[in-house]
Amino acid sequence: PPPPPKIETVRFVPPEPSEKDDEEPPPPQEKLVNENVSTVTQEGEEGEPPPPVEVVQEIEDNTVYTAVQIEEPASFPGGDKALLAWISKTVVYPQQDKENGVEGKVYVKFIVEKDGSVTGFEIQNPSPVRKNLEKEALRVMKLMPKWNPAKQGGKPARMYFVAPFNYKIN
Repeated sequence: PPPPPKIETVRFVPPEPSEKDDEEPPPPQEKLVNENVSTVTQEGEEGEPPPPVEVVQEIEDNTVYTAVQIEEPASFPGGDKALLAWISKTVVYPQQDKENGVEGKVYVKFIVEKDGSVTGFEIQNPSPVRKNLEKEALRVMKLMPKWNPAKQGGKPARMYFVAPFNYKIN
C-alpha cells in the first residue's frame, strides 16, 4: 500500500539547555494553538496529527516476595549446605549461655535485596531465655556475604528468607 500522506506539522521541541544555538528558534506559543506539533517542520496536507508516541515508563518493583510467590528464589553462594556451613563456622556460642545450658533454635527473617545484600533482620518468636543467642544470630547475619538475588520476570527482585540457628551444647 502507498504510504499515508504527509501531514503538515510545525517544529516545536521543548527547550533544553544546550551549548550551541539552534539554527531555527521555536515558534511563538500563539502560533502553536491550532497546529500539529512535531520535532520537525514539514509541508503537507492539513489533517489530524498522527497519534502521540506512547511513553512506557517502567515502574520499579520494590515488592518483597516470599519463596512461594517468587519465580526464581534467592540463593546463598554454594547453596543451602554452604549457608549452614558458613553460619556454623561464623557463630560463637555465648559463654554465659553455654555455662547455663541454654540451647534452642533461633530463626532470623531477613530480606535478600536486588543486589544480593541482606537487610531487615527480624528474630522470629523471640524469647527472653534465648536473648544472648538471638543477639549472636543477629551479629552473624550482619557479617553475611552477598547472595544471588531472587528473580521475578527475569529481573532481580527482593525476597524474604529465614535462616536457622541451632544452638546445641555438645
